[in-house]
This record gives sequence, structure tokens and C-alpha cells, in this order.
Amino acid sequence: MRIYCAGKFGEKAAVRKVMKILTDAGHTITHDWTLEEKLPPDVVGKTAMLTQYAVDDTQGVLDADCYVGVFVKDLPYKGSYAELGVAVGSGKPVILIGVYANKCILSHHPLVIARYD
Repeated sequence: MRIYCAGKFGEKAAVRKVMKILTDAGHTITHDWTLEEKLPPDVVGKTAMLTQYAVDDTQGVLDADCYVGVFVKDLPYKGSYAELGVAVGSGKPVILIGVYANKCILSHHPLVIARYD
């Protein structure tokens, strides 16, 4: 199965652990955003990188058969919630890990097929 694994940039280590479990089980990660670089301080460079990251992350969700979100700390998961919206909007099944996914209304959508606290 092709999977997009979402999470907070500052929590890349936790997301990588989940990705490893998934790939060890034979699944494919559609886009490994954890390899993306930190944003540069200059506005022009930052804007260009954010644009590319937004395109790549969205395409990763669209290319996936399933969205897995890692929400293990009380953080502002703005990008992950946006990606969750892309997944739900495109009819993808969703698996959520962590109690903090509940801060997003879409965590209660019928496409959420599994939840692990």
C-alpha cells in the first residue's frame, strides 16, 4: 500500500519511526518530507521552498492509498491538518496516531478508519 505519513516538522524522529514500521511491513511512503531542509532566513528563498514543499506534500497525499497522521504532542499541526483535509477531500482512508489529532474536526470524519492513542 502507498502511504503518506504526516506530522510536525519538529517531530520528524517520531514520524520516521512510524515510516520505518510501515516500510518494514512492505508499504511504500509516497513522499518523505522529513528529508526537507529547514527554511532559509531570506524571504525569497523561503517563499520558493515553501511553494515547492506545499506542492510536494499535497502530491504525496494524492499519490497515497492511505493517510497516516502522527499527532503525539500538543503542538500546532497546521500543515498536517491541511494534509488531512486533502486526504479526506480525495476520499482516502485515514489512520491517526496520538490523542492530539482530536484538535482537528476532520479527525471525526467517517474516513478515519483507525485511531491509536
